[in-house]
Amino acid sequence: MVKWIPSKIGVKLLITFSLVLILSMVSLIFIATKQVAEFGEFSASRNEANIRDNANAFLARITHEQAMRYENTFKKFAASSALIAKQAAVLLENMTLYGKIPLKPDEKLVIHPNNEIFSNDRSEKTMVLYWGSYAMSPGIKKQINTLSHIDPLLENLKEQNPESVACYIVTEPGITRYYPNIHGVEKLPPTTKFDIRNANWYVIAKPENNPERKTIMSNIYLDSVGHGLLTTASTPVYSKRGQYLGAAGVDITLDTIMNDILGKIPSCHSMENMFSFLIDNQGRLIAFPPEYLDMFEIKIDQSKLVDATVVLKHSLLDSSNAEIRKIGKSMIEKKYRVSRFVLNGQPYIISFHFMPSTEWRLGVVVPESVILASVQETRNTLKLTVKKMTNKFILITVLFLIVSMIAIVILSIINFIRPLGKLSKGALRVKEGDLTTHVDIHTKDEMGSVAQLFNNMVDTLREAKELEKKYTQTLEQKVKDRTREIMIKNQDLKKTLQELKQEISDRQTAEQALRSSEDKFSKAFHNSPLLLTISDIKTGTYLDVNDKFSEVSGFTREEAIGKTAIELGWISQEDKNRVKKALETLGHVSGMDLTCLKKNKQPTHCKYYGALITINDRQRLLSIAQDITKSILAEEKRKKLEAQLQRAQKMEAIGTLAGGVAHDLNNVLSGIVSYPELLL
Repeated sequence: MVKWIPSKIGVKLLITFSLVLILSMVSLIFIATKQVAEFGEFSASRNEANIRDNANAFLARITHEQAMRYENTFKKFAASSALIAKQAAVLLENMTLYGKIPLKPDEKLVIHPNNEIFSNDRSEKTMVLYWGSYAMSPGIKKQINTLSHIDPLLENLKEQNPESVACYIVTEPGITRYYPNIHGVEKLPPTTKFDIRNANWYVIAKPENNPERKTIMSNIYLDSVGHGLLTTASTPVYSKRGQYLGAAGVDITLDTIMNDILGKIPSCHSMENMFSFLIDNQGRLIAFPPEYLDMFEIKIDQSKLVDATVVLKHSLLDSSNAEIRKIGKSMIEKKYRVSRFVLNGQPYIISFHFMPSTEWRLGVVVPESVILASVQETRNTLKLTVKKMTNKFILITVLFLIVSMIAIVILSIINFIRPLGKLSKGALRVKEGDLTTHVDIHTKDEMGSVAQLFNNMVDTLREAKELEKKYTQTLEQKVKDRTREIMIKNQDLKKTLQELKQEISDRQTAEQALRSSEDKFSKAFHNSPLLLTISDIKTGTYLDVNDKFSEVSGFTREEAIGKTAIELGWISQEDKNRVKKALETLGHVSGMDLTCLKKNKQPTHCKYYGALITINDRQRLLSIAQDITKSILAEEKRKKLEAQLQRAQKMEAIGTLAGGVAHDLNNVLSGIVSYPELLL
């Protein structure tokens, strides 16, 4: 059975069609299910992207709304603090008037024995403190009486700002009026250890720290009178003459900020595990939910907060987590942003916004899983839907495949297997020599055409066999004639090959002679006692220089090749122009005197000859120079010796002349000298 299948083309076609159909159906199932799955994933991804964008926009809007709400709250605190400062400045400017008529004439201050601070009775609405000295001078009493007129304002502003814990004024001499009266003198340390004028909120209001004289929110510090951690809206008090008089403050506790401000996110905006926090413009924590400190890897040691002089300096930049430090840096550098970060493998979305009045930043954090929870549900639903669709599609495809297979078998038997069997039997009879065979297939399709062609082929073969005998003799004669022609052409080919071998031998001899000539030229070039160079006629760069050139000039062959004589400094631009002009005019240079400069900057004199030569079909400049420096020096020395000889000969002639003159003069003088003796 196995051997029978390969011998039947109809069965092969049937199997082929079946396999193609099965593979097509399998491929269709695979592609369809994959497309459905990809469409589901695409839908989920687009849904996730839309949800993420909407969530980011929603979170940014929440942050903006909250920041503006906090901004308004802190503006209200700042406005209250500024109003206290303004009223205090008016009162202190008119201290002569208001100091005579105190608002509370019966108010008495006594010194507390534990800390030597003056304070009023706990029954008063406003707490009054003084710790400027051990005794109150008339001027201090007058200022205390003057500031008593600010008590109604302090009380009114405290009622208007229920989130605040206190409204007060502190002056430079050390006077404080504080509403409400919590009789904090009992909790204050001695004046030798603590002075409220050293508190952070007071120090930042001083001229050197606040030259703009604006209201500033202080850093978080520990309240000295027992309110815990708080921040202060601090406003400086100045006289009309610009004298710093003190500072007004409105206190807000950290708990108030955490509970009443950060905790008041509308329920319609809140999300599971969402939380908010505040930092200042240096990244230091203003308000941060304590339960998330460990998650942000921030450690706060509150034991160091002993009084109002020590501020809370913990920052996001102090986190041991690099991702948190990156967020803190981004919040400092930018005014608002929505970004994604990962902590302990859990992704989070953070949105922060700038608050202009305080220069603080509000941050809102929410786990990304909360935002994308609906996306995961959508993915699961899509997966279940895709699975059901896939099963249905596979079932329908299998049924279609079975029906198609039955139809293919029937059609294959009728249209392929039976006609192919008839053609196969007819071909076997033709093989056995029966050229009278005809296939009885009369369909109008391709099989009928093949059968007709088969019958025509058999008829043609029968006619060809009859003509074969007639052409055999003619072909034999043509073969003999063609053989004779081939033998003649073979002789001619042998002769041509012999001539070609001789030509190759002659060419090899010429090439060997050329190489020998090139070797001789190279040896003569490099061993010449003259300075030889070959350069490009267009660019002037050296293509080769001989050993004598390197010996005289000091430039090595590697240093010279690729550079011009001007670049090496070998000749001057003027000499180059002279050479170029001679070449353009005469086509060569003969015996031109040049002064060249060696590598060590020593001059040398050369007799220069130049000619144009052709190397490898390219025109080059062959330069020949003879070092005549020694000859010139010898000639100069000879001229100097001749000059010295001439001077010596002149001196000798002068000496001879002088000797003659001296001799003659001596004779004359001898006569003159002897003449008187003769007279005697």
